[in-house]
Amino acid sequence: DTEVLEEYRQLIFSYTHPVVVDNEIGSSNRLRILDSSTAQQRQVEEAELRSVYVMFINMPNIDCVVGLGQEEDRALFHLLNGILNLTTTELNRFSGHLRQFIVDDKGLVLIATFGLRGSTFPNMVTERALPATLVIHNELQNKLGIHNRVGVTVGSAYCGVVGGLKRHEYAVLGPSVNLAARLMSMPENPGILVSEAVRMKAGKVFAFKALAPVKAKGYSTPVAIFEPLSPIERRWGTISSEFVGRKNEITSILTVAKEAIKFHSDARLLFVTGDSGSGKSTLVVHAMDQIRKLINKGRKRHRVTKHICRESDVLVPFSIFRSVLPDILQDIELQAEEGTPISTSRHSQSGIETLDWDCFSRYSAHSKVSTFSKESSCCSADKMVRLKNVLGELDAPDEFINLIGYHLLGWESETINIECDEDQRKNHNIASSINFMVKVFQRCTRHAHFIVLALDDVHLMDEVSWHVVLRLFHTVRNLLIICTSRTLTSYKLALEADDWTDLNTKYKENGRFVHIELNRLKKDDVRSMIAKRLALDENEIDDSFHNDVYTQSRGMP
Repeated sequence: DTEVLEEYRQLIFSYTHPVVVDNEIGSSNRLRILDSSTAQQRQVEEAELRSVYVMFINMPNIDCVVGLGQEEDRALFHLLNGILNLTTTELNRFSGHLRQFIVDDKGLVLIATFGLRGSTFPNMVTERALPATLVIHNELQNKLGIHNRVGVTVGSAYCGVVGGLKRHEYAVLGPSVNLAARLMSMPENPGILVSEAVRMKAGKVFAFKALAPVKAKGYSTPVAIFEPLSPIERRWGTISSEFVGRKNEITSILTVAKEAIKFHSDARLLFVTGDSGSGKSTLVVHAMDQIRKLINKGRKRHRVTKHICRESDVLVPFSIFRSVLPDILQDIELQAEEGTPISTSRHSQSGIETLDWDCFSRYSAHSKVSTFSKESSCCSADKMVRLKNVLGELDAPDEFINLIGYHLLGWESETINIECDEDQRKNHNIASSINFMVKVFQRCTRHAHFIVLALDDVHLMDEVSWHVVLRLFHTVRNLLIICTSRTLTSYKLALEADDWTDLNTKYKENGRFVHIELNRLKKDDVRSMIAKRLALDENEIDDSFHNDVYTQSRGMP
């Protein structure tokens, strides 16, 4: 019965590689039996060499054993289905393909590709493939609490059918594919490892940390490998094996974080000050690594977002949200959901009454002052739709949409399709802008059980951003705000004196505000740092050399 066969054929396509589906589904006469010579010729014609981005994802902690019991099997299938849904959703969003979803000697392994028919684009690695890799890796950890290791390569590969006439499959084969599997399986894999070819294609947009080269099948010399970092991670720094000291400070930060994680806990604000070069950013990076481990143990959904203030930021209202807002928009659920309405606060807005639109004209995301770089058309369009939906949910006025989209994020005016006259601009005061920005932040992060907002060099942060941060501090639950700043004897915060007094009195007394002042490293800590740097035991460090280093550095990391 050809109708039954066609029905089964359509069902099979649900579990078949999209490239195969595109080849097979074109005509209805494919069901006829082909003779062997015709089938062989077709396989040869469809085989090709393509430049393919390959992603191997391994989840080593998942034991895919069935038969342990009905409840255990149901839980396993539910988990596997969640992994498949999450991965395919993100691949579809970035226009990639899922090659395989298998369990083998390496455990549960997913293979995804970019560069096959239907998924080849200009700037494919920087605009689609590598961003998709980062999103999938983070979402598996944050949303499903699944530890995963990813190996990524790009290179020439055979793409076509392998096997016999009666039993065959579509495959992607080549040295670069083998290398991706090798990188995935490395015990030293910190989460994501990429090849030199990926770094070369993405080096202008992404930052990478070089690791020790490895030997790999198909390569005559050791292969260079790298860990991808976002541009902001490059400036904040990364986890370093040479980090020493600061145990008391990290303990204090973790204590504050544990309180903020508790169910329905009030927000906490952690303020770290120190001289330039004292290691404020490095301390926060290491502390946040410990916080992530703490969160992952409890399998809590969380959102960590960061911003580094620049000297020009002090002149730009809402400057921190140029990076924070696009970041928190990326995983928002667009559909309207039932839940507690977003509450507003009556926190004072004294000191600012009107919004200086001329200031936005001078220092907007379109001006030469800004170093804002436009995102890929795929990602920015997606976030634009998300932001419009959020602002629509909140019934935001047109002038606020214009402020956010055009002046702050740098989207072209024709894509926003909203015009504001002078009367609208004058009537839209700063208090309502702050109010809506707080609502947007709450709406975008309400899926998370715990939120970390990390702000570096806040002595350069503008006054309006400070008002938003304080409003978040007063209204958002389970929020940890981490600020770093130069010593306040040298710099003045764009913060109301009464607000700073409140933080250092009543909020300090109830534990919601903690101020940590970084001092210079102790002499023993400098000895430990020298030993780690030179790969020696501490007792092998010459005392006179140690004293010279400590004297010259003055205990500054």
